[in-house]
Amino acid sequence: MPAKTSKRGVRPADFLATREAPYQPKTLDAEARAVDVLIASELPVETWSWERGEYVDEILAMGGLRAPKEPIPLLDAHQRGSVRNVLGSLADPRVQGDSLTMRATFSAMAQAEFLKVQEGHLRAASAGYRVRAYTY
Repeated sequence: MPAKTSKRGVRPADFLATREAPYQPKTLDAEARAVDVLIASELPVETWSWERGEYVDEILAMGGLRAPKEPIPLLDAHQRGSVRNVLGSLADPRVQGDSLTMRATFSAMAQAEFLKVQEGHLRAASAGYRVRAYTY
């Protein structure tokens, strides 16, 4: 993350913002290798504003959300370079109040990663997103 003294600039076109996405352990289904993930909420998070050249509280408004209609890849560390990085998929987007939840289903090939979630060692994923418009 840039230092607080960074100058204003233009956000790179391919910039992918990220937020912590906590797993919801009470929803875990070991047989299906699935668990709900809190993808986003309207709670403010301090983030760098490329346009303003300062830190701002970012609020992801659920009203402006374009949730995917088809399942999307559950990736290892946002890496898209190989099919080996696909741990499973995210589907069933649900907006509940001010939050977006999706169902993460892990592939049989990602048993070790799912086991870490099941054992409580992995408590969150990281959700990547692109902002279409900012309102200050």
